[in-house]
Amino acid sequence: MISEMKDNKGFTLIELLVAMAIGSIVMAAIYMTFRSQQQSYLVQEEVAAMQQNLRAAMYYIEKELKTAGCDPDFTADAALITANANSINFTRDIRGAAVGSHPDGDADDPDENITYSLVDADGDGDMDLVRDSGGGNILIAENINSLSFVYRDGAGNVLDDDGGGNVNISIPQIRSIDVSLAGTHNKTLATRILCRNLGI
Repeated sequence: MISEMKDNKGFTLIELLVAMAIGSIVMAAIYMTFRSQQQSYLVQEEVAAMQQNLRAAMYYIEKELKTAGCDPDFTADAALITANANSINFTRDIRGAAVGSHPDGDADDPDENITYSLVDADGDGDMDLVRDSGGGNILIAENINSLSFVYRDGAGNVLDDDGGGNVNISIPQIRSIDVSLAGTHNKTLATRILCRNLGI
């Protein structure tokens, strides 16, 4: 009977400790892989959101800058008002006081005097692209690292600024504008906009 008890061996304490250590290492490796994949997924989501943010912002800027100086009756004096390296202000005569009405010969109606610039709109410390058309800042895109404008004449030559962000030559010489938006994750979007209503 004693010999039968000697043959019934179980796990020793050392074997249990080794098995637990190996199991812990395997679980730690699985957790680290999962965590790494989760972080990669979140970064991809942020990058996709930033790209969409930049595209939407560039769409608005491009669409409206193409109408800068629009003055079908040649009576509104619509034009570029300020052309800075980091902000722009322009007017256009695209409608009357009522929505859907025809241009009325002035650029004083809603959405006819527009400024694009960067400000900390929500007070979180990150710069945001805003549009002001006289009724206060409207948020266009969040977390924009930089907004820059480069102005060109009719021959495509860059019109230099004075070092202080102001165009050093006459604004009426501007015929096209290079716009660049940079966001987080080193994402940048740039385009050249031909201002078809300027110089008419």
